[in-house]
Amino acid sequence: MEDSGSNAGSNTGSRPGGSGAPRTGRMTHTELKAMKAVQTKEARPDVALIKKLQAGLADIGAYFMGFVPGGHHNPCAINGHVMPKTWDGDFPRCKHCNHEIKSPEDLTRR
Repeated sequence: MEDSGSNAGSNTGSRPGGSGAPRTGRMTHTELKAMKAVQTKEARPDVALIKKLQAGLADIGAYFMGFVPGGHHNPCAINGHVMPKTWDGDFPRCKHCNHEIKSPEDLTRR
């Protein structure tokens, strides 16, 4: 008696457990040697020190980039302003940023 809905005996190239993903090829000797050489190089103390210095400099640079003006945008400037339900005065003001809405082009773009 054979179970027609099972792949138990077939060699279809899928992983056990039914994930359906095909198996990757085996690692060649050349690839293994290259991987070991990279790991050996990264384990050296001078390489580790350089990586720590680079990470520290990147952190310092990211900290000071927060003080540079120009990267901050108001979401209303990108997506358009939101009309209030009621308003007093000549022109309505945006619910989010309180900007005066003077034309229909200023409203939400959808």
